[in-house]
Amino acid sequence: MKKFLKIGIVLLTVVLVCTYAYAEIKCKVELKSDKKEVAKETEFVVKVDLADVEAEKGIITLGATLEYDDANLELVKLEGKNGWANPSYNEENGKFVMDRNEPTTEGETAIEITFKSKDTAKKDIEVTLKEVSVANGDDKSDLEDASTKITIKGDSKKDNTTEENKTSENTTKENTTPISKTNTNITRNTNTNVAKNTTNTATVASTDIPKAGDTNIVTMVFAIATAALCVLYFGKLNEIKKKEHDMNIEK
Repeated sequence: MKKFLKIGIVLLTVVLVCTYAYAEIKCKVELKSDKKEVAKETEFVVKVDLADVEAEKGIITLGATLEYDDANLELVKLEGKNGWANPSYNEENGKFVMDRNEPTTEGETAIEITFKSKDTAKKDIEVTLKEVSVANGDDKSDLEDASTKITIKGDSKKDNTTEENKTSENTTKENTTPISKTNTNITRNTNTNVAKNTTNTATVASTDIPKAGDTNIVTMVFAIATAALCVLYFGKLNEIKKKEHDMNIEK
C-alpha cells in the first residue's frame, strides 16, 4: 500500500510541475519615444513595445498603470496597434487594459500613446508604465516597470510665431508697395479625448487582469488525487482476493 501511495505522490508532483512550466509567460515591455527632444506645445508619440516574448500559448491581454507629469504633459490619445484594440483607460488612476484579436508570440508595438508638451513644460520629463501584466487567457504574468525620458527644449510654438509675425510686420512697413497681409492664424490640434471603451471604463481598468488558471489546476489536482485513491483501493482489493485464493488452495 505504501508503494502505491508513493507512486501517486510522484505522479501528482510531475503533473503540477509540467502545468506551471507550460503556463509560464516571459516577456519584457519597453517604452520608446519617437522624439527624444521636443519643443514646447509639440505632440510626440511614446510606443509600448513587447519584446523577448516566450509564451507557448501566446499573449492576448495587456494591462498597466500609466504615470506622467500632467503639469508638463497633456495626454492626447491612446491607440492600439498590430491587432491590439484601443485600451479601456481610467483617467482617475491611470490604469488601462487592452486585448488582442488573437494571441501573439512575437515582439511588436501594442499601443501608441500621444502626448503634447505644455507651454510651461520643464526640461526633463519621464513617462512610466507600472504594474505591467500580460495574460494568455488562462494565466497571468507580472512584468517589470518600463520608462522613457523626453527633453523639452527651446521656446514654445507660440513664442516662435510671435517673433515671426513681428519680423513680417517690420518688413511690410519698410516696403513702399502695399502687399497682402500674411495669415498668422495658428491651427492647433486640441483634441484631448482619450480612447475609451464604450462600456464602464472605470470599472474595467480599475481591476487587474483575472487569472483563470487556478480553477483548471484545482480540477486537475482533484482528478489526479481521485485516480490515486482508486489505484490504492483496487491494489488493496487484489491483495485480499489473492490471500483468499491461497487459503482455498491450502484447504
